[in-house]
This record gives sequence, structure tokens and C-alpha cells, in this order.
Amino acid sequence: SLTDIETCWYTNDTNTVNVTLANCGNVTTVTWSEGNHNVTVWANDSAGNENHSSISFTIDTGVPLVNLLGPANSSNYTTLIISFAANFTNTALVNATPYVWNSSMDLINSTETQTVHGVENSTNVSVILPIDDVYHWNYLVCDQANNCAWNNTNYTVGVDSIVPAITIVSPTNNTN
Repeated sequence: SLTDIETCWYTNDTNTVNVTLANCGNVTTVTWSEGNHNVTVWANDSAGNENHSSISFTIDTGVPLVNLLGPANSSNYTTLIISFAANFTNTALVNATPYVWNSSMDLINSTETQTVHGVENSTNVSVILPIDDVYHWNYLVCDQANNCAWNNTNYTVGVDSIVPAITIVSPTNNTN
């Protein structure tokens, strides 16, 4: 029982320094840095029995960095099929989703979620756009701690896929 516990202590990360827990309380006085941590808590009772328990956890408060690669901002295309590319940086990337809005800011696409892993990654997703228009686009990227971020600015891309019609009025076609 708890009344038989004589001493409690813990060690963290390096396992080289033991810290006594007053009244066998919780480990609440540590300010944990960003990154991976390991904590082992020890206890012994008045009969000399000893036991311990360990836990590993990660502190991740940083949001991913999103860099839009293409199409270049304010570029123009003559096709309705556009590839949207970006790269991402973070401690533990999980997924990236391209978002595309039309000129009225109606959401056109957000269904192409890509699984990404590691510290750095990139993706290139082709989207079939419905009509000629000016489109705004960006990527939403999330990490393992569910920290999510966009590029700082939406990019735009114009699409004009209709070939101009040419009618020669004069001189009239002479078929002789």
C-alpha cells in the first residue's frame, strides 16, 4: 500500500541523475524541452522492495514549414490538368493535402491527401480543374502531434484552355 512506500525518485533522459520526489508526488517541476524524453520513476517500501516504471514521450510544438514549388505564383496554363507541388519540413511529418479554390473562393479540391514521412518530404499532385478560371492553391501539412500549417500565402494560377477562334472576313476565300 502507499503507506508502506518509503522513498520515490525519478531519472529522466540521461539516466545519470536521480531526483527525489517529495511525498512520492508527481514529476511536475520539470520544464521539458522540444524532442523525445524518457522518464523512469522508482519506489521502495519499508520492507526493502523496489520497483520502477518507465515512459517515453515526445514534446512537439513546432508547426511544419510548407514551401510551394509549382505552379509558380500568378502563372498561366492552357490545360485543365495542373500538378501542384510543394515540399515540407518538420520533426515528424504525417500528411499533406493540396487545397484548390476557384476565383470565388469556393473549395474545388481537398481530397488528395498524401502520406508523407520523416523530417523532409515533398509531393506533387495532379488535379483536374472544372473550368477555365483563376485558381488559388496551397497545401495543408500536419505532423505526428497534429500540428498543422499552410504556406504563408496562397498562390494563384490562371487557366485558359479555349483556343481562340479565327474567322477571315476579307479577302473572301477564292476556290477557283
